[in-house]
Amino acid sequence: MNTTEKLNQCPVCSSSQLTGFLNVKDYTVSGEQFSIDRCNACGFQFTNPRPDINSIGYYYQSSEYISHHDDEENLITKVYNLVRNYTTRQKIKLLQQYTVKSNPSILDIGCGAGYFLQQCARKNWQTKGTEPDDDARKIAVKRTGSPVFESIGSEELKDEKFDFITLWHVLEHVHELNTTIEWLHYHLNPGGTLFIAVPNNASYDAAKFGTQWAAYDVPRHLYHFTRETMHTLLNNHRFEIKKILPMWFDAFYVSMLSNQYKHNSKNIPDSIITGLISNWKGRKSSANEFNTSSLIYVVKKAL
Repeated sequence: MNTTEKLNQCPVCSSSQLTGFLNVKDYTVSGEQFSIDRCNACGFQFTNPRPDINSIGYYYQSSEYISHHDDEENLITKVYNLVRNYTTRQKIKLLQQYTVKSNPSILDIGCGAGYFLQQCARKNWQTKGTEPDDDARKIAVKRTGSPVFESIGSEELKDEKFDFITLWHVLEHVHELNTTIEWLHYHLNPGGTLFIAVPNNASYDAAKFGTQWAAYDVPRHLYHFTRETMHTLLNNHRFEIKKILPMWFDAFYVSMLSNQYKHNSKNIPDSIITGLISNWKGRKSSANEFNTSSLIYVVKKAL
């Protein structure tokens, strides 16, 4: 039986002044409607109520959840895999800018089937990962030859510290948000760097598609971040955002899915045009002001 939990306070600022923001359908698994609340104090938005941690697994039981699978069965999956190969190389280049070590230690949280971690291992980095999905975790272990644990709560990680910790589209999924951020602070080496990628529902494509914006992805996405609320959350935990970077391809991929939800058609021409407009409107106008469909936050411990 699936059970839900309701948050009475904002996870970011603890205010109890919450307002209903949107009702969004789960297009991937259940077809159920879920509410997104908005905090009146800090503006943070989150799915509320939501499946509890023992029930959420049901909502991941879909072959459409691409990051957990190896196959290439349809157009969206093929596009996803093509783009992933390129963006993985770009992520490696990004991380290399933040270390002088030849073999830094890295923990990839929510590593899925292990593509990114595999590329890190090929560079002889000290690699470990976490992945709650049993099947994906087995694939990741086989692919990377690295230890991959069920969660950051695994005993094997208790005393580990890392030069890099990465969460590529993961933070929006974790139930214990503040506990997780505290864990990251403790397990990041002095001088280490944290990389967090999440969707940005202040983007143009989010506004265009509204309740059919695919990156709301309720109820798997428990939180819906903007630059401002991410700043507030990380500052609360003694972290400092050093740089915000765009994920250019996400606008196109998310637009394809959103068109599928809204019109029952991928509408490739419209998806391309929407992605271009979203990236243009979200382009950098001044330091740390990218506002694209998804954003990468480069984070250090505050001094």
